[in-house]
Amino acid sequence: MARGSVETDALIDSGATRSLFSASIAQLIGIDDIADTELGRGEPFKSVAGESFMGYPHKIGIAIPRMHEFETIVYFSRGIPEGTAVLGMSGFFDRFIVTIDVNKEIVELIPIDRKN
Repeated sequence: MARGSVETDALIDSGATRSLFSASIAQLIGIDDIADTELGRGEPFKSVAGESFMGYPHKIGIAIPRMHEFETIVYFSRGIPEGTAVLGMSGFFDRFIVTIDVNKEIVELIPIDRKN
């Protein structure tokens, strides 16, 4: 099935193991049933507050404007607030050299050349 696109902000979270988006974002890009995935079963997640919820993996394209486009695995969940997009270690940080300069309030991303 062809998927649409949506422009959204995302939190870059080095403490997140995986990239996780809300089910509302899935609907906007044409994924009607997040549990209907060819990439295996859903996996349990736990929020910072200790709440458990399920996430379901889907391969999607991500574009960073004027910089880089790539395909990656993102987990979608109904257990997080609508519009939430978190880019974590697997699926985002493993694709870039990331430099965070807190004093200058700068995040630098250098794409890693990957064959997959």
